[in-house]
Amino acid sequence: MFQKMPNPDNVPGLVSTGYQRQNTNMYAIQTGIDTTEPRDDGTAITIPVGGVVEFNGTLFKITSEITLQKPVASRAYWIALTDNGNNTASTRLVERPGKWYPAKQGCYLNDGSRTLNYVSLGDVSALGANDVKVFDSPIDGSGNTIKTKIKKQLPAGWYLAKLQGGAGGGDGGAGVGGIANKKPSIFDFIFFHKGKKTFNIKIGGNGYDGVGGNTFGGGGGGGEKTTLNELEANGTPAGKGGGINGGINGNNGLDGNNSTGLSGGVYLGGLGGLGGGFNGGGGGGGGFATNVSNGGNGGNGGLGGEARPEGEPGGSCNIYSLTV
Repeated sequence: MFQKMPNPDNVPGLVSTGYQRQNTNMYAIQTGIDTTEPRDDGTAITIPVGGVVEFNGTLFKITSEITLQKPVASRAYWIALTDNGNNTASTRLVERPGKWYPAKQGCYLNDGSRTLNYVSLGDVSALGANDVKVFDSPIDGSGNTIKTKIKKQLPAGWYLAKLQGGAGGGDGGAGVGGIANKKPSIFDFIFFHKGKKTFNIKIGGNGYDGVGGNTFGGGGGGGEKTTLNELEANGTPAGKGGGINGGINGNNGLDGNNSTGLSGGVYLGGLGGLGGGFNGGGGGGGGFATNVSNGGNGGNGGLGGEARPEGEPGGSCNIYSLTV
């Protein structure tokens, strides 16, 4: 359980005013402190003995281990602390962290409870009515995501971030290139921010579509990843070149090689060319070789990892405040 700790005496009777100043400074430093270390085993959250948390100007220390069962194992929870009024505090699991109070350096719910600086494993299943989008990907006048790098500073509090990488993929086919429109990865996470750090955001672009050759087309280019500092949502990889012997990912954007036909034989097409650009799709395989006819060139590889200002939007980064 949480046991109340006495605050320092700021008006000692028989000591110098130097001690009064010292105790006043100590009292100020403890504002917002939380040294608890909860852990989540998937079904229950445990708060071990020894942690200290400040709650409305008073310190509480954990004197016996606390275990809280998660109502839903896959859901994220915060731990709310309620003052019982008898020098102890009780705990419960809540689905939102509460409002951030700068003067208290902590999050408090409407009933006066404080939440610890911790969130359990699991997902926020739905955004609440009070959640506000504080950042989204910049959009140009055509409705397309602008591929750029952004610096953003957020107020202190809890946030839900949704990152999505750029689209890519799409295998080449007979005479047509792959379309880079396969679904990119999505990465959702919750984080606590103290309000001093600047976030570096990079929105990943979609890959270009592959180019069709005279026989087989190249694969669509790979999409770029979207990043929020060191966290990232990967873009979709490039597609493969279409053809008998499809291309591989790489650089240069070369055509597929011709195959050589020999009298009376039927041979497979040549190897596809390397992909163009970042993780570009492979070139298509060469055409069939029959008798003395050579196979046709494969299509060029897609140009991966670049935004398409005239095409579909690329990746995205949306950040929601959970502490409004």
